[in-house]
Amino acid sequence: MLCGLLTASCAVIEDSPNRELIKLERSDFRKLNGKFSNHPTTVERKIEREMVKSNYDSLTLWDQISNFKYNEQKSKVLTVTLDFASKRKIIARLWDSGELKQTKVVRGKIKDGYFYRRPHFIAIPLVPLVFGYDTYRYRIGLTTDAIIVDYKWNYWGFAIAAGSYSEGQNSATYEKK
Repeated sequence: MLCGLLTASCAVIEDSPNRELIKLERSDFRKLNGKFSNHPTTVERKIEREMVKSNYDSLTLWDQISNFKYNEQKSKVLTVTLDFASKRKIIARLWDSGELKQTKVVRGKIKDGYFYRRPHFIAIPLVPLVFGYDTYRYRIGLTTDAIIVDYKWNYWGFAIAAGSYSEGQNSATYEKK
């Protein structure tokens, strides 16, 4: 059963066709540095399986980087800066009208032309009362005037009387400011 959980969480992020990305190399990792809009210009969503049909909002860049909803997400003046501290660490900052609101350190690596965040995996092993897992990962790619964030999630869980599951992928584009 553990082997099944681990392979379920290792889902590969699929590429979208017709992308013109600048291929990142480990030596030129600083190309991702910059200031970006927090709200996406385009979003592609693919739900692979889902228990209950959901009405997803477009994810902001900060939501995807920090996996935490910022209280004032509706504000269109929010921006996010990405600064590489090393080839394996990005410092992301959320700005609201020039005022720093939050900072997040993101660890990962450059692979296949993208910056991949370390996969996130949580298991809840209280069998038979509650059992489940939650996993997600994302990668950041670069175009000439924007970044593309591909975010893949997979969760499944049940309790004695209820359960839920969902698996899918978002691909969102954020303009450079």
